[in-house]
Amino acid sequence: MPYVFISYSRKDAAFVERLYADLKSNNINAWVDTYKISPGQNWDRTIHDALENASALILVISPDSMASQNVHAEYLYALEMDKPVLPIVVREASIPLQLRLLQYLDFRDSYELGLSKLIGALKSRWSPESIEPPPQEKDFEQSNIVPEPANKGYAFLSYISEDADFIDKLKDFLETRGYAFWDYRESERDYNTELYRELESKIEEAAVFISVLSDAWRKTLWTAREYVYAEEAKVPVFVVQAKPLDRPVPILLNLRTRIDMSKDFNAGIKKLDEELDKKGL
Repeated sequence: MPYVFISYSRKDAAFVERLYADLKSNNINAWVDTYKISPGQNWDRTIHDALENASALILVISPDSMASQNVHAEYLYALEMDKPVLPIVVREASIPLQLRLLQYLDFRDSYELGLSKLIGALKSRWSPESIEPPPQEKDFEQSNIVPEPANKGYAFLSYISEDADFIDKLKDFLETRGYAFWDYRESERDYNTELYRELESKIEEAAVFISVLSDAWRKTLWTAREYVYAEEAKVPVFVVQAKPLDRPVPILLNLRTRIDMSKDFNAGIKKLDEELDKKGL
């Protein structure tokens, strides 16, 4: 069934939720990560598959989306695949060279006018019947009720490969909390972008950052760099201890409350569950 993929920054999530609801009420099937990715899924891999099968991409333009490497990778991929890209401006932003020849729709002065033009542009490409939502979603269209998001975003998992067995158990818990995950070992990589820029973008867009502590944590500087960046980006940070330590806690982490799961994983998970609740996550 044809659908349009919406590419955006998390900082524009409120706008995208409204747009998603209005497109659905006009029988336009839209793909938005928080509605379409199930908890426990690999975030990047699912997005890659969704982009592959999308009929077009709606690009939400704002200063935050134009600074996002995630968004940059999505619209470049769509352009390379010869998919129609429909930019909509929601906040004033500097437009990258690759997008300057495209026709824009302006939502800044009037959301209703911008929406009307967007719907017209989409329906001129496909007949209303060809973009009608899948049957299981029609009840929502008829009652104008939009389902709740399927997930809360993704958790960025920062760890050393020696702790991969622990990570697998942690992912099971994240699924119960409604999170997908981003994992350097398993997630799709953008080989056209410098590693540090890709990691910055993945951390900035994460709903939660989890640093997994063990003696192996010191084996690379990347774990420390990721932790510092998450703190600076003001992403909610949690430090969980995966294994007993033979060395003292790293100086960088010793002022941060850590959740010890090394002796009793279930007790540690319960504590992490409580801390996420406290922060409304």
